[in-house]
Amino acid sequence: MSIRSIFTGLTGLNTIDKNIDVIGNNIANVNTVGFRAGRATFDDLFVSTLFAGVGSQGARGGINPRQIGSGVSLGSVDTIFSQGNLQTTGRLLDLAIQGEGFFVLRDNDLQQVLTRAGNFSLDTDGYLVDPGNGFRLQGRQANAVGQIDNTKPVADLRLDFGSTIEAQKTTSVSAGGNLYANSEPIPATVSSSLQGLFNRYGESVGLLNGDVIRFETGFVDLANAPDNVVEPINLSTFDFGKGAGVILSVGADTTLEDLAKAIDNALDSVVEQSIPGSESAFQVSVDTETGQFIFQNGSDALNGVRVGLSPRGTDSVPPPQANRVLGEIFTTVDDPNYTRTLDVAANSIVRTEGLTQANRTSSIEVFDSQGNSRTLTLGFARDSRPPEAIGSTQIGELLDRDQRKIIYGGFPQNPTYVDPVIDPTNNTAVFTAYQIDNIVATQGVYSFNDSAGNMISLRLSDGAISFNGQEFLLPTATTRADGTTALTAADQAILQALNVQGAQQLNIGGGFMDQGFTEETTLENIRERIESRINNAIATLVTGIGSADVQTNLATTTIPGLAGSTNLLDINSDYIVPDLQIDLTDEGSFEFSFKDNTAGAALGQASNSNYQSTLATSAGGEANLGLMMDLAAKTRSVRVSTLAETPAGSGTFVADNQVDDDVTDATVTKFTESPFAANLANAFTVGATDNGNLANVNPADAPNTGLAPEQSNPATVAAALGIRDSGVQLVALSTGMFPGSNIVDSAGDPIVTGLFDGTKAFDGKANAFNSLFNPRGYGIADSFNGDSTIDRPDHLPLSGISISTTDTSPVETNTFHTTSDMRRNSYAWQAVVPNSSNTIPTGTVGYVDFDSSGKFFSYGNGSLDTPTINFDPDGIDPVNGGVDPLNFQLDLTSMTHYGNASDTATLLNQDGRGVGSLESVSISPDGLIIGAFSNGATRYLGGIVLAQVTNEGGLIQLGDTLFAEGANSGQITVYDPGMGGTGEIQSGNLELSNVDIATEFTNLIVSQRAFSANSRIITTNDQILQEVVNLVR
Repeated sequence: MSIRSIFTGLTGLNTIDKNIDVIGNNIANVNTVGFRAGRATFDDLFVSTLFAGVGSQGARGGINPRQIGSGVSLGSVDTIFSQGNLQTTGRLLDLAIQGEGFFVLRDNDLQQVLTRAGNFSLDTDGYLVDPGNGFRLQGRQANAVGQIDNTKPVADLRLDFGSTIEAQKTTSVSAGGNLYANSEPIPATVSSSLQGLFNRYGESVGLLNGDVIRFETGFVDLANAPDNVVEPINLSTFDFGKGAGVILSVGADTTLEDLAKAIDNALDSVVEQSIPGSESAFQVSVDTETGQFIFQNGSDALNGVRVGLSPRGTDSVPPPQANRVLGEIFTTVDDPNYTRTLDVAANSIVRTEGLTQANRTSSIEVFDSQGNSRTLTLGFARDSRPPEAIGSTQIGELLDRDQRKIIYGGFPQNPTYVDPVIDPTNNTAVFTAYQIDNIVATQGVYSFNDSAGNMISLRLSDGAISFNGQEFLLPTATTRADGTTALTAADQAILQALNVQGAQQLNIGGGFMDQGFTEETTLENIRERIESRINNAIATLVTGIGSADVQTNLATTTIPGLAGSTNLLDINSDYIVPDLQIDLTDEGSFEFSFKDNTAGAALGQASNSNYQSTLATSAGGEANLGLMMDLAAKTRSVRVSTLAETPAGSGTFVADNQVDDDVTDATVTKFTESPFAANLANAFTVGATDNGNLANVNPADAPNTGLAPEQSNPATVAAALGIRDSGVQLVALSTGMFPGSNIVDSAGDPIVTGLFDGTKAFDGKANAFNSLFNPRGYGIADSFNGDSTIDRPDHLPLSGISISTTDTSPVETNTFHTTSDMRRNSYAWQAVVPNSSNTIPTGTVGYVDFDSSGKFFSYGNGSLDTPTINFDPDGIDPVNGGVDPLNFQLDLTSMTHYGNASDTATLLNQDGRGVGSLESVSISPDGLIIGAFSNGATRYLGGIVLAQVTNEGGLIQLGDTLFAEGANSGQITVYDPGMGGTGEIQSGNLELSNVDIATEFTNLIVSQRAFSANSRIITTNDQILQEVVNLVR
């Protein structure tokens, strides 16, 4: 009957009803965030087999089975985990997963549940929660420094908007932009800050906060000084109320006008204190068009003024760069005497060198260890230094930095004849010829210790030797330096055995340059000869120490420093006395050091107290007798007596105080014209003490001198006539003195001829070469020779080149230059920092060089080492609450140097920060929660994790779009987003339901028709049953 079909229809109605339930749930949740659509699937019901079917047998074919189904059942209700559409909300904590995976929440039972709904919010404690149920989002919290440990279990994520981030000290500053290639120097004005100024060559003055400006040298002569005032008045020792010589302390707001007023007030104070009620004759101002100081003067005078810095802190010397450049500013414009000092005569107006300001300035805030901001200002000035000389630069092309010839008048030079000098007192006339020809040492001491520990010092100017810091003795000396005590035979034997020919020949006769200058002499020739001659002299001295004459006489010597010593002179076989090394730098200076940084020697300095005292005595007050080199003139002076035969023919010669150039006049000596031949080239052809080649000495004059005929050789006659010949000597131009102190004539008598004075002959320009070997920049001023009551040159230190192997830092001379019209592709820079006034910053000045295309090339001299600036903001030890000193690199590699672009150089970035509070957060695709703080810093606050299971369909729905681990889902495993097959997190987006409404409506219609069809089965069976009933009736 049809009862079975009724049951079948009923199963259809039942399953379709459940399918409509699933469809209805999908449609109802079409707008539910993160909802996963469901899907019903069906299985047919099987009841009976009417015939199982048979296979084919022989000629009979097979028969299919005959089976009747019994309806349908609900096979499964599946959750569809396909990707839903993302909707942008712009809300930070709206999160969507693009790809696979689930957010992990912790429920109230501390169990993990999963969801795709990412509409999170913060609770009152700052935890990230599902706002519908309060379940907390899981992830990994970062530690205090923003580090996330992925090995730790996941936990509740929390955002603390009351948190702060610590300060970070600046370690790097970068600049960029263009420095205009065609810029010109900009004169400083009265309002220009003293910090950040440059000289006319673009060199940074380098003044720092806390620098103390003082008169290093200088003397005032008052026109109407009373008798009780000792003149000249020494400005370096005068107390202006701030300490000896001190006139001003540099602060953040100190201007050029402040310095001019300080100098003006100081000079006023000198006059007022010396002559109460008097007004100063000096007025000091600044020319804003040129950046020069102007000294207007009345009746008083200033001599040898040099303005410099005082030492401060623990340093015994002022900052060398600033001290040098500042001192050179206060130089009479163009420095005619190469003194690097300032002279202001009475009733005159004198201008100094000019100051310039930066062509481009930029500032940025940097931060100390406590988060305090400090302003860094960087100024750039066009590098206008003249081109440096190189090794192949010939001597005639050598210039100083101010583009003045090192050899006045150029080279080569012809011998020059000096008019005779008449000395009526001594009845003599002196004839002199000279020619600039060589280089000599005018000071310098090389000291070393021998194997026994004795300190041996060699004076490079004349070969004198000192032992253990005692007095210097010449190898040819017969008495001690003070002339009071005769040297013993043992003493003389030692000194003669140590006769340093190499040292003596440094300046006598050949000088450093062997045969003198030629047109082909180059800067490299000069460098090599200075190095070689000094090292040869040292080697000669070392060899002499080991000689038998020295060793056998040590036991009885009375030489100071050796007599009675238990440490006898010794140089053992493996002992090495360091050689001096001189290199020519890229800047055009000589760099002095010891080869291979060997120890045990010093040039011009040593710690031995006796040595210091000896130097102070031997150098006229200098305690640091460094090497000074000087141009030298090859000279020859001849002195003759002016005698007349009175009466004529009597054979008696009487002084008549006249020089007669008429050689036919028998009434005067036949030696009445220049003893040199008409050709001046012959003036230097005689030997150093050869008096026998004097052309105008007539042996026939022997009887007139009382000499026997057999004594009538020219030398004897010349001596009898009162002729004294210096021979050929070298005279240092800047001193006008013979460097050697033991020069005698052929008779063994000291030379008493007039000495050639290079300083007067060259009007101050004789100091040109000498000044290059004095890196502190001081020179000798003519005005310092005006008063015998004060040894003024003592106040102008000529320190020279002083190095020591205890300090391996090389020492450079001032720079040699040559001519060129080419502009440098370079800028100088100076960093102005707010350092504590009792500390000295370092690394605040430098250069940046560019290549021919205008791109960064180096930080000066080809160096690619990034400059480092150091300064202490408060000068307080961090242990006592102070901040750590700042130490940061200055990166200038992004700068350019174009001529078709303006100045745009700017400090761009720095990596420091102050203390900051959390202001906002962002969430990255990999789930990292990034905090943005008020100081611009960012830090990881935590990381959101995503979960995966083996079988998503096995998850148990809990409602609220939550899922729990089910028996068939597999274990929940967490990953960082993007790992383990999980997707990325999109902040500011929500994932909508993955329900396709059109599909669901279609399914609903299909279900409706299916329901009607199954209903039809039942009604059909009902009709059949009704007919059957009617048949029975």
